[in-house]
Amino acid sequence: MGKSHVFRFNHPEQARQERERTPCAETPAEPVDWAFAQRELLEKQGIDMKQEMEQRLQELEDQYRREREEATYLLEQQRLDYESKLEALQKQMDSRYYPEVNEEEEEPEDEVQWTERECELALWAFRKWKWYQFTSLRDLLWGNAIFLKEANAISVELKKKVQFQFVLLTDTLYSPLPPDLLPPEAAKDRETRPFPRTIVAVEVQDQKNGATHYWTLEKL
Repeated sequence: MGKSHVFRFNHPEQARQERERTPCAETPAEPVDWAFAQRELLEKQGIDMKQEMEQRLQELEDQYRREREEATYLLEQQRLDYESKLEALQKQMDSRYYPEVNEEEEEPEDEVQWTERECELALWAFRKWKWYQFTSLRDLLWGNAIFLKEANAISVELKKKVQFQFVLLTDTLYSPLPPDLLPPEAAKDRETRPFPRTIVAVEVQDQKNGATHYWTLEKL
């Protein structure tokens, strides 16, 4: 009657003969419930649920393995493509701005075709890297951190409501910094510099008077 009802008929004579053949058979520990009846019915029909589950699990594992290998392959191909483009861009930039490096003859290579927008972005990134390649704010922060800590400690000890902290200030045409905060050569190349200059300064917060001042690292 479909899968809603399962009827099991045991002939009394057959049951007695089975008990006589296996007199020491113990009562099965598995409860005789609906799941037991369903499983027994499927076994009678030649369907092994355990084997079906193992087969299904193996199929899922194989599918997951194939998808993972495919994703890994695509990522590797994308990485190689990006690396080749970056290498070609580096060679183009070197040949354009450092022609003396390419004095030795090299095998001709196919030039990467860039759009106008990509060329503008690449040129902008290269120019910015050229200006900032020797700039390191980390050394300035680490070298003056101990002085900043001592200044705050002295302020607390003397009960001065003054707090010191590092701050980054950018000198632009629209928000120029005071001359005393800039190094001597900064005022000369302000108009010719393509990117604004960023410096590390000390922000002095006078909490008593509600004022804020900026010092150079040398003044600290």
